[in-house]
Amino acid sequence: MNASENERLRQLLKVLLFKKRDDLKKFEKDLPKENRVRINRPRSGYTEKNTSEEIDWDLSVIAVKTNTKSTEFLELLAFVKSTKELKDAFLVDASGKALLDEEQVAWFSSNNLPSQFMAYYFQKAQSFRFKPSIFAEAFSIVESKIKKEDHTGNVVCPIENLRIDSRHIVIEPGLVLRKISDDEREVWLSSESTPSKGDNFASYDCAVEVAFTKSESKTGSTPIEERHIIRNLLQVIELVLGTQMQTIFLDERISNEFKTRPWITDWINGTRYVGTGHLDNKRRKQVLAVWKEVKKKKKIRPLLLALSRWSSSRNRESSEDRILDNWIALEALFGFGAGSVRNTVSARASCFLGRNAKQRKYMYSMLKRSYDLRSAVAHGRKFDERQNLTILNETGTCIQTAIYNFLINPNINTTADLEHLADKIDIDMIESGTKGRRVGYLL
Repeated sequence: MNASENERLRQLLKVLLFKKRDDLKKFEKDLPKENRVRINRPRSGYTEKNTSEEIDWDLSVIAVKTNTKSTEFLELLAFVKSTKELKDAFLVDASGKALLDEEQVAWFSSNNLPSQFMAYYFQKAQSFRFKPSIFAEAFSIVESKIKKEDHTGNVVCPIENLRIDSRHIVIEPGLVLRKISDDEREVWLSSESTPSKGDNFASYDCAVEVAFTKSESKTGSTPIEERHIIRNLLQVIELVLGTQMQTIFLDERISNEFKTRPWITDWINGTRYVGTGHLDNKRRKQVLAVWKEVKKKKKIRPLLLALSRWSSSRNRESSEDRILDNWIALEALFGFGAGSVRNTVSARASCFLGRNAKQRKYMYSMLKRSYDLRSAVAHGRKFDERQNLTILNETGTCIQTAIYNFLINPNINTTADLEHLADKIDIDMIESGTKGRRVGYLL
């Protein structure tokens, strides 16, 4: 926009802001005295009874209710529609396409510009008085949206059952595992958006933090890529420690946005809590090494699928879901060209993992019984979890060990390498016959 258009937008927003300020004053004045509160200092989520209605005293909520029929709003909308930069910034749908329907145009214009602008202003100002510095701050955010400037920010994901010795561990540039500060705990405790209000966060020692750059041309709240990075890192930590990671929510913080505090945008389903993991110096080095391999081998889909399914199986409440996840993982690792999945996968996995003939024989028998449980579930039959708990746990341990060894094996770099290894195991089994020769695949 040129200077005159910029000034025109500034004046239109100021007029709309004063109009809303007067409406809010009138709103407070018209209330019965016994039902008035200090509206100048809103408290999020606080409500008061006024006859038969509930009045929400959160000033930001009141402020965003823009009257789309008012003269002031219609004048602003007309200016937005006549200015190309404003149309491209505020009158587009989630995919970036221009809006054609007039009702959609009014809705998007109200919610993407004046409503957010006024909510931000009133939350910051905490009063009805005009404050030039806060107005300028809010308007600068509008300008950044018009220019489609990239926003920097980070996503913080607290982890409940993990302790680290260092203040922070740099996994890679922009990805850190660090201690949680007392200030963060206070923010989460006071936030209405935090899922677990009964939790005092005392057991939360550390968090994963991912830095990112968010383009205005992209849509969505928390960037999808950052969610995957957090999930993958937690899977790697689980793989090394053997402890389930308890994650509750994501805290997204973005610069140049209409937000006045860290905003809890989403949460991740919790897991079946089992113990607390301790990332000491030795395990820290293991995590860094495995993470490096995960990044390097990210195109080996069967391997990453196995890691994902193994991690999911540990978070399942249902034993039926656990066994299905486990066998998806096992087939991804050892099921290449298998005729009889039950026999072939069990034989390959036991040959790969067993350190001697006795171990291989036990694993082969155990995995066949594990497959029978999987078949029972697939065909609608139930099984007793308590009687088969050992099989469930040992199947998971086999998968964990196999994934770890595939990741750190320098000879496994493509899906074709996994297939070649399966063929090699078959040949070794044929050549070893009944002698029980040690095959020695584990590193």
